[in-house]
Amino acid sequence: MQRQDYPRPDAVRPRLKSLNGVWEFAKGALPESFSELVFDEKINVPFPAGSEMSGQTEPSASVRYRKSFELTAFECSGTVLLNFLNVDGAFGVVLNGVTVFSGIKGGASAHFDVSRIVREGVNELTVFSAASPATRGIYGSVWLEFAAKSYFSFIRANAVYSAKAVYIQGAVAGATENYKILVETASGGKQIFRREYKALPSFTLHVPLERLPDMWTASHPALYDVRLTLITPGGGMADMLYTYTAFREIDVLDGKIYINGRRTFFEAVLDPMYYPGSGSTPPDSERIAKDLAFALLAGFNSVIFDSYPTPAHLYIADKLGLFAIVKLKNIVPSDENYRELIMRDYGHPSVIIWEAEPQNYDAATQRSVYTDLKNTDPKRIVTFPAAKRIYATDLYSFDCDEKDIPMYLQLRFNTVPVSEKEELRLKKTDPAALSYEKLKAMPAFYTGIKAELNISDAVKEASYKAKYSRILAALYENASGLEVSSLYDTPDRFDGLMSAEREYKLSSPKRDA
Repeated sequence: MQRQDYPRPDAVRPRLKSLNGVWEFAKGALPESFSELVFDEKINVPFPAGSEMSGQTEPSASVRYRKSFELTAFECSGTVLLNFLNVDGAFGVVLNGVTVFSGIKGGASAHFDVSRIVREGVNELTVFSAASPATRGIYGSVWLEFAAKSYFSFIRANAVYSAKAVYIQGAVAGATENYKILVETASGGKQIFRREYKALPSFTLHVPLERLPDMWTASHPALYDVRLTLITPGGGMADMLYTYTAFREIDVLDGKIYINGRRTFFEAVLDPMYYPGSGSTPPDSERIAKDLAFALLAGFNSVIFDSYPTPAHLYIADKLGLFAIVKLKNIVPSDENYRELIMRDYGHPSVIIWEAEPQNYDAATQRSVYTDLKNTDPKRIVTFPAAKRIYATDLYSFDCDEKDIPMYLQLRFNTVPVSEKEELRLKKTDPAALSYEKLKAMPAFYTGIKAELNISDAVKEASYKAKYSRILAALYENASGLEVSSLYDTPDRFDGLMSAEREYKLSSPKRDA
């Protein structure tokens, strides 16, 4: 199996059991007693309820699942971890009659140590999901991972260019006395480092490089593979995890964005993350790779994920060398679910910008969300998309079309973007908002520019390339990026670069075309 086919390509354990496939299923309100539960239908996991590929085309505000699976005595002898990639709304998990979890995940991933609940032979897993007015239920992979009694409960590799080193942070659950951690790193398929360290319950390991590191860029996506092995006092293997990291620096200077010290203009295309027949759940990793590779072939260096991407999306972007801008939708201050997702995906070099879309855009919410995101991930850019009033941001985002660009260029770069009277009025009515003078000093990003291609005229590549070149000519020298909408058509909108069947290929538009 290729790494991109794992639910978490950045945290791969060799021992894994997928629980995807056919589950028992039912819709509607829960009975008063657990013993009265009825499952009278079937559903194909990981596809969401209400989608064609799930086999359940009618959505419901409340759904439940049941799955039986068998484990061997060896699989039950150590640590068993139950993982969910995505579950919608209020979420409950019962395994062999024992409640594992009950709460709200809101699309975040979840993992549980169920070592004391599983048993040799047949196990029964029941999952509940409820939202209003309809829930997707389970809409990501479900799987088990196996390790010994002591195992890596957390791991993150962080490459630091100034130190010419990789730092590995992690934690070990269970006994660590006389245990060791073997760290092996590789670049370009060749091992460049191997060393044993003393295992501790919480650790930070320093992995130096003997030469200057290769930098991750859009044209040269250099990745460093990392393998960690937890070694028992007797020399056996308790656990093994594969991850990776990359050297990539982000700086903002004089209203421009620099990647690895080089000024970068983001030519971004919106990925609605819609998959015919399966909604927001990709049928497989090949479909993700096809879409993102198409973005590169069409001349873009960036993709904007319209909803939170899976780890496979980000891994493939890492491998292709495609900058990623990730939307955080309906985020609220101190949102634990989004913080968990960001901490999970902290190590992906492709992610450059977090674009927060809070439930409301008032000053207190914007500032709180901005501060929380920067505290969680201080190295990346945080922005709010085209808010009427901006109170905290690293990037000035405009929502416009091609006809609006001259006006917005004037607004963004003129010494006096608005009259002195208007500026004073804004300061008086909303003094907490950032002034235009402060916004002018930030990188500008132009969003919502329509491709204006549809199924009937999609063959008119020359027309599209000419328009795209005009937009680039207007923005390239003074702005930091643009978003063209969108990578492909969705059922209710046909202005993308591909048909819904995704068979059409557009030749690469050049800036001088």
